[in-house]
Amino acid sequence: MIKRLSKYLAFSALAIAAGFFGGVLAELSRASSSPRRIPVSVRAKRFEVVDDGGKVVTELTGGALNLFDGAGKIRATLRLEYNDNGVLAFSDRKWDGRATFGFLGTDTPSQTDDDWGLVIHNPEGRMPIASLTTTDNGWRGWLHVASRKGIRNISAP
Repeated sequence: MIKRLSKYLAFSALAIAAGFFGGVLAELSRASSSPRRIPVSVRAKRFEVVDDGGKVVTELTGGALNLFDGAGKIRATLRLEYNDNGVLAFSDRKWDGRATFGFLGTDTPSQTDDDWGLVIHNPEGRMPIASLTTTDNGWRGWLHVASRKGIRNISAP
Protein backbone atom coordinates (compact mmCIF):
# COMPACT_ATOMS: atom_id res chain seq x y z
CA MET A 1 0.00 0.00 0.00
CA ILE A 2 2.84 2.41 0.86
CA LYS A 3 4.57 1.40 -2.33
CA ARG A 4 1.41 2.23 -4.30
CA LEU A 5 0.94 5.56 -2.47
CA SER A 6 4.54 6.56 -3.12
CA LYS A 7 4.04 5.80 -6.86
CA TYR A 8 0.98 8.10 -6.94
CA LEU A 9 2.80 10.86 -5.07
CA ALA A 10 5.83 10.60 -7.36
CA PHE A 11 3.59 10.67 -10.46
CA SER A 12 1.62 13.65 -9.09
CA ALA A 13 4.82 15.55 -8.28
CA LEU A 14 6.14 14.85 -11.77
CA ALA A 15 2.87 16.10 -13.35
CA ILE A 16 2.90 19.28 -11.22
CA ALA A 17 6.56 19.97 -12.08
CA ALA A 18 5.94 19.39 -15.82
CA GLY A 19 2.93 21.73 -15.77
CA PHE A 20 4.89 24.39 -13.92
CA PHE A 21 7.91 24.25 -16.23
CA GLY A 22 5.69 24.10 -19.32
CA GLY A 23 3.88 27.25 -18.19
CA VAL A 24 7.19 29.02 -17.52
CA LEU A 25 8.50 28.08 -20.98
CA ALA A 26 5.29 29.24 -22.65
CA GLU A 27 5.43 32.60 -20.86
CA LEU A 28 9.09 33.07 -21.75
CA SER A 29 8.51 32.35 -25.43
CA ARG A 30 5.52 34.76 -25.50
CA ALA A 31 7.48 37.52 -23.80
CA SER A 32 10.42 37.15 -26.17
CA SER A 33 8.33 37.50 -29.34
CA SER A 34 8.04 41.15 -30.33
CA PRO A 35 4.60 42.71 -30.79
CA ARG A 36 3.37 43.24 -34.36
CA ARG A 37 4.61 46.51 -35.76
CA ILE A 38 2.11 48.73 -37.52
CA PRO A 39 3.59 50.28 -40.65
CA VAL A 40 3.74 54.06 -40.86
CA SER A 41 2.33 53.93 -44.39
CA VAL A 42 1.14 51.36 -46.88
CA ARG A 43 1.60 51.93 -50.59
CA ALA A 44 -0.33 50.31 -53.39
CA LYS A 45 -1.94 51.27 -56.70
CA ARG A 46 -5.32 49.97 -55.61
CA PHE A 47 -7.08 48.90 -52.42
CA GLU A 48 -10.21 46.76 -52.40
CA VAL A 49 -12.73 45.94 -49.69
CA VAL A 50 -14.63 42.71 -50.31
CA ASP A 51 -17.74 41.22 -48.73
CA ASP A 52 -17.96 37.75 -47.18
CA GLY A 53 -18.44 36.23 -50.64
CA GLY A 54 -15.31 37.87 -52.08
CA LYS A 55 -17.14 40.51 -54.18
CA VAL A 56 -15.53 43.94 -54.32
CA VAL A 57 -17.77 46.45 -52.53
CA THR A 58 -15.34 49.37 -52.32
CA GLU A 59 -12.20 50.30 -54.23
CA LEU A 60 -9.68 53.06 -53.74
CA THR A 61 -7.51 53.86 -56.73
CA GLY A 62 -5.13 56.71 -57.44
CA GLY A 63 -7.93 59.10 -58.38
CA ALA A 64 -11.20 57.61 -57.16
CA LEU A 65 -13.08 56.05 -54.28
CA ASN A 66 -15.90 53.87 -55.67
CA LEU A 67 -18.72 52.06 -53.85
CA PHE A 68 -20.33 49.13 -55.69
CA ASP A 69 -23.76 47.52 -55.48
CA GLY A 70 -24.33 43.76 -55.37
CA ALA A 71 -24.12 43.51 -59.17
CA GLY A 72 -20.72 45.22 -59.31
CA LYS A 73 -22.02 48.56 -60.62
CA ILE A 74 -20.61 51.80 -59.18
CA ARG A 75 -23.33 53.52 -57.12
CA ALA A 76 -21.30 56.25 -55.45
CA THR A 77 -17.97 57.78 -56.39
CA LEU A 78 -15.63 60.48 -55.20
CA ARG A 79 -13.11 61.08 -57.94
CA LEU A 80 -10.86 63.51 -59.74
CA GLU A 81 -11.94 64.57 -63.21
CA TYR A 82 -10.27 66.64 -65.90
CA ASN A 83 -7.43 68.82 -64.52
CA ASP A 84 -7.81 67.06 -61.13
CA ASN A 85 -11.16 68.70 -60.35
CA GLY A 86 -13.27 66.88 -57.75
CA VAL A 87 -16.64 65.19 -58.35
CA LEU A 88 -19.02 63.44 -55.98
CA ALA A 89 -21.61 61.41 -57.92
CA PHE A 90 -24.39 58.94 -57.19
CA SER A 91 -26.10 56.46 -59.51
CA ASP A 92 -29.17 54.26 -59.34
CA ARG A 93 -30.30 51.14 -61.22
CA LYS A 94 -31.59 53.17 -64.15
CA TRP A 95 -28.89 55.74 -64.79
CA ASP A 96 -25.25 56.50 -64.03
CA GLY A 97 -24.71 60.00 -62.67
CA ARG A 98 -28.21 60.47 -61.27
CA ALA A 99 -26.85 63.19 -58.95
CA THR A 100 -23.53 64.98 -59.39
CA PHE A 101 -21.83 67.60 -57.25
CA GLY A 102 -18.58 69.30 -58.14
CA PHE A 103 -16.82 69.88 -61.43
CA LEU A 104 -19.16 69.68 -64.43
CA GLY A 105 -16.93 69.09 -67.40
CA THR A 106 -18.08 69.27 -70.98
CA ASP A 107 -17.94 66.60 -73.67
CA THR A 108 -14.90 68.40 -75.07
CA PRO A 109 -12.93 69.54 -72.01
CA SER A 110 -10.42 72.33 -72.31
CA GLN A 111 -7.94 74.02 -70.03
CA THR A 112 -10.41 76.88 -69.49
CA ASP A 113 -13.28 74.70 -68.21
CA ASP A 114 -14.18 75.89 -64.73
CA ASP A 115 -17.91 75.25 -64.35
CA TRP A 116 -19.10 73.67 -61.13
CA GLY A 117 -22.47 72.81 -59.68
CA LEU A 118 -25.07 70.38 -58.43
CA VAL A 119 -27.15 68.44 -60.96
CA ILE A 120 -29.98 65.98 -60.27
CA HIS A 121 -31.39 64.07 -63.25
CA ASN A 122 -34.89 62.68 -63.73
CA PRO A 123 -35.40 58.90 -63.46
CA GLU A 124 -34.81 58.42 -67.19
CA GLY A 125 -31.64 60.49 -67.01
CA ARG A 126 -32.39 62.51 -70.13
CA MET A 127 -32.49 65.94 -68.54
CA PRO A 128 -31.76 67.54 -65.20
CA ILE A 129 -34.79 68.17 -63.01
CA ALA A 130 -32.80 70.51 -60.79
CA SER A 131 -29.41 72.05 -61.23
CA LEU A 132 -27.43 74.90 -59.84
CA THR A 133 -24.43 75.55 -62.06
CA THR A 134 -21.84 78.14 -62.85
CA THR A 135 -21.22 79.24 -66.43
CA ASP A 136 -18.73 81.50 -68.16
CA ASN A 137 -15.98 79.77 -66.20
CA GLY A 138 -17.54 80.54 -62.85
CA TRP A 139 -18.58 84.15 -63.43
CA ARG A 140 -22.34 83.52 -63.75
CA GLY A 141 -24.71 81.07 -62.15
CA TRP A 142 -27.91 79.40 -63.30
CA LEU A 143 -30.69 77.63 -61.49
CA HIS A 144 -32.62 75.19 -63.70
CA VAL A 145 -35.84 73.62 -62.44
CA ALA A 146 -37.73 71.19 -64.65
CA SER A 147 -41.13 69.58 -64.61
CA ARG A 148 -43.06 67.51 -67.12
CA LYS A 149 -44.19 70.81 -68.67
CA GLY A 150 -40.69 72.06 -69.37
CA ILE A 151 -37.68 73.81 -67.90
CA ARG A 152 -37.65 77.11 -66.10
CA ASN A 153 -34.27 78.83 -66.16
CA ILE A 154 -33.56 81.36 -63.47
CA SER A 155 -30.42 83.41 -63.82
CA ALA A 156 -28.61 84.38 -60.66
CA PRO A 157 -28.02 88.13 -60.18
